[in-house]
Amino acid sequence: MAEEEEQEHPSNKNEQEQEQEQEQNLPPSSDPPLPFDPSRMVGIIKRKALIKDLAVAYHNECLHYCQELLELQTKWEEDIFISYPRELMEEKEESPLAKITRDSAKITVEQVHGLMSQVIKDILFNSVHQANKSRTETSDPEPMIES
Repeated sequence: MAEEEEQEHPSNKNEQEQEQEQEQNLPPSSDPPLPFDPSRMVGIIKRKALIKDLAVAYHNECLHYCQELLELQTKWEEDIFISYPRELMEEKEESPLAKITRDSAKITVEQVHGLMSQVIKDILFNSVHQANKSRTETSDPEPMIES
């Protein structure tokens, strides 16, 4: 056992020597450590207090916002459960003439939209070919280009 302790002891010396060498190898700091500055500490404390005040204000704002949301939710739920008058609850029956009129108006609008889309497609895609044909079919002389 004594031999083991002696073997560990030299390795401890080597570690201590290495640490001392590392400390000696460190470059000397050009700036000496700053002396205690009470005004700096006061500034740090003021900043911490300001951050705390801002956090409290933000927390209060969030709390107020959540309370408003809860109020809106309760109002919404109350509105759902309010009993409506019977007249509004019952579906109004439409006369056959009103149904036919409504359906025919929808069909008419659909037909007008279809016709408009066909006219637009015709103008876009077919007018180019007609313009080229009209140029070749005319026997008018081509205008002279002056350079």
